[in-house]
Amino acid sequence: MEQYEKALVSYKKAAELEPNNIFAHIGIACTCSLLGLMKEARTAVKYVIKINPNFSIDDIEKSPNKNKILTKRRADALRKAGLK
Repeated sequence: MEQYEKALVSYKKAAELEPNNIFAHIGIACTCSLLGLMKEARTAVKYVIKINPNFSIDDIEKSPNKNKILTKRRADALRKAGLK
């Protein structure tokens, strides 16, 4: 739906409520990257790696999400944000 600003607010609230919620930080990183907020996206990637040092783009690309276009968009955004 590409309502990135609304998504970012929700992801930030989730991260505030549960600081170790990796999905919230992945969402922040991805959304910030898509919005061009690269400094914030890179900071969120650092939190993702802190929570799970083994997390990688492969984890995104191998997700069971059937929407391959969305999966590729997320992977590309996270790659731009510095996730390997």
